[in-house]
Amino acid sequence: MVGAAELPEFDDLFQRPGWMRDALCREYPALEFVPTVRTIDPECVEVCRKCLFRLECLDYAIGRPSEVGCWGGSTDNQRVRGRLERLTAVELIERVDRPPGAHRFQR
Repeated sequence: MVGAAELPEFDDLFQRPGWMRDALCREYPALEFVPTVRTIDPECVEVCRKCLFRLECLDYAIGRPSEVGCWGGSTDNQRVRGRLERLTAVELIERVDRPPGAHRFQR
């Protein structure tokens, strides 16, 4: 019989990064971070903005085009555009968080 110490962790079985266990979205099961429609709930974005793992989350999703939903406070379309422009996760966060109509360089 195999001892509990020898059994693999759930995340290891599915090759999921450890930060996913502690991501803030896990505390909000009622919110749909992967919605059935293509509209992202603004509350999901706000949760992402407060998460300690936002950068890791967005970087993970940028590297996996098949991931849909709200990752790191971004939408599918924002990540597609970010990939096309070869933006890093940090650059995409800066763009996503920029208020509408704001220019990249303000004086």
